Amino acid sequence: MLREKAQRFAQDKEIQAVLSELRAEDTAYAGPSTATYSADSMNALKQHSFDLPAMSSRGRRYEELDQLVVELLLGVR
Repeated sequence: MLREKAQRFAQDKEIQAVLSELRAEDTAYAGPSTATYSADSMNALKQHSFDLPAMSSRGRRYEELDQLVVELLLGVR
């Protein structure tokens, strides 16, 4: 069942368009980490400086992406 959902996620044009837009806006983001938890990675994240005004200026695209994915998972999309 999840394999089918993953395929639909990859093929959904609206979801992929939102993802492309978000990736274009944040070129520093390399995707989710596949590394395991470590104290070093935790400390690096704690020390990272986030540009909150820039992040908030992006609007609600992440919320829209979340809604699209929930709809896909629930089978209404």
